[in-house]
Amino acid sequence: MKFKPVEKAGLYQSIIEQIQQMIANDEIRPGDRFPPERELQEQFGVGRSIIRQAFRVLESNGLVISRPGGGRYLREITNISFGSFPNMIPIDKNALLEKSALLDIWETRMILETRAAAIAAMKATDEEIAQILLLSETAVNATEEDYEKTDYNLQFHLTIARSTHNFMLYNMVEYQLNILNALKQSYYLGASVRKSMSAEHSEIASAIANRNPEHAQVCMAYHLADVDVKLRIG
Repeated sequence: MKFKPVEKAGLYQSIIEQIQQMIANDEIRPGDRFPPERELQEQFGVGRSIIRQAFRVLESNGLVISRPGGGRYLREITNISFGSFPNMIPIDKNALLEKSALLDIWETRMILETRAAAIAAMKATDEEIAQILLLSETAVNATEEDYEKTDYNLQFHLTIARSTHNFMLYNMVEYQLNILNALKQSYYLGASVRKSMSAEHSEIASAIANRNPEHAQVCMAYHLADVDVKLRIG
């Protein structure tokens, strides 16, 4: 793979965009190893800190994998059939990579957020429960146009995580949700699909409000599993 020097303004973003373009052009393929850091510095014409900043973003989004002592690799496309993108001709490699990363994140959310729902049912204050119920009701009554403007999903899940009163759990959930936004989750789950899942949020909210941790955990697990299925076939 051969890279071009980048302009001084927005250096690390220019590197990311160039890599994305090369992925789209099949110049970099899933599983390919990137050149050593020193070689990247020479090709891009930038310092080591800029290279590392660009790859830090790509790694945090799950698109690049770093192996200790083994270099950096473009992630493999896993758990996705090409039939998942029936209207994409030619296949958008960047979209496939992003969707593969989304599915990895969803597995982690299943671990974190099912437990968060249970803890929230035990620890949330009355005020926090009222907020969770209000967010759920607002999402149910919102129109598809509202869903295009407001991320009800982010607000709902973050509020539950905050209601655990566990700062580490909250930070981990927030990190996962921010990555999902960076990977354009809404591109795969349109406004109509997200609105249709608001009833599942209502069930989670009711379980938390009833101080039933077991049911809250089950409802959250069902919700996340449902979204996982929609991502795989959407």
